[in-house]
Amino acid sequence: MGRILATLALITVVVAGALIAIPSIMNADAPEPPPSRGPTQEPTQQPSRSPSPTPDPTDTADGLISGPVEIEDEGDGFRLDLPDGWYTNAPGSSEDPYRWFGPEPFDPVTADTWTVPITISMQVGGSYGPGGKVISQKAVTVGGFSAVRMEIQGEAGGFIPPNALNTAYLVAVDGEPVRDQFPGRWLLAALHGQAGDYEANQLVLDQLLGTLEVLD
Repeated sequence: MGRILATLALITVVVAGALIAIPSIMNADAPEPPPSRGPTQEPTQQPSRSPSPTPDPTDTADGLISGPVEIEDEGDGFRLDLPDGWYTNAPGSSEDPYRWFGPEPFDPVTADTWTVPITISMQVGGSYGPGGKVISQKAVTVGGFSAVRMEIQGEAGGFIPPNALNTAYLVAVDGEPVRDQFPGRWLLAALHGQAGDYEANQLVLDQLLGTLEVLD
């Protein structure tokens, strides 16, 4: 009887040890749960940059407008592109705005053909006196209108200084002249050679007239 009880006690200890070992093995083999992930944050969108405002081309200190910019003369009725590095007199700076054009700043009040190389103005009726000897002349089209481009050399006693060269465009807006008399509006664009680099300024005159648009 004693041997039977001892055997039962030994079986009970073995079973109990097995029961204790099973949870330990299970815990050792069970994979660890993955770490919890928080909510995904969307990348912050950078605010778009608005374009920088176009600077005002008018320099109120000296009454000039500098290029590159499109100018519109409502009084004389034309529009053209002022190239980079060139200036014209702004409205309010003188009695006739957008008349004078030069590669350097100038005084709109005292401007003249000795200091500012190009003038542009709308005429009504009348005729054109070259003020010197016409050495070349050809028919061209400017802004869709018939025009004449002439080169003039100054002579003693004339409006143009002797030997100086001028270039003039005569644009017949309201019809071609009859016996040198224009029937209505015509635009006069002139380069005065005594003011600055004649050849360089002549290229700019041609460029200005290439962008000319006459307003209705």
